[in-house]
Amino acid sequence: MPDHVNGNREAPSLRPCGAVTFGAMETYSEREVPPGADPLTRQLLRQMVAGCMRLEPAELPDDDEDLVDHGLDSISTMRLISAWHRRGIEVGFPELMARPTLGHWWQLLSQERPTRTP
Repeated sequence: MPDHVNGNREAPSLRPCGAVTFGAMETYSEREVPPGADPLTRQLLRQMVAGCMRLEPAELPDDDEDLVDHGLDSISTMRLISAWHRRGIEVGFPELMARPTLGHWWQLLSQERPTRTP
């Protein structure tokens, strides 16, 4: 890595991502799941992940491929966690990022029972 003009090592460039304003995050995290909403299914999981990654569900990687390698970032992951919490599914960032694949996530989320009625 080349040295920066201030003598520090220059960090590799991060890929650009869209800016998220505080207001947008606040609005997103305060949305409630309407009563009678569809339960979390494998198809809905794919739709939610695709939406956060700005992809079509058909463009998502295979169930065993690393989502981070395909562009998933921590902010998107936190949005998903927030959406699942609103559905009463308690799952944490470390659990998800230990193996960020659709297959592993479905395994985790399908074992969770809602802790409250959304």
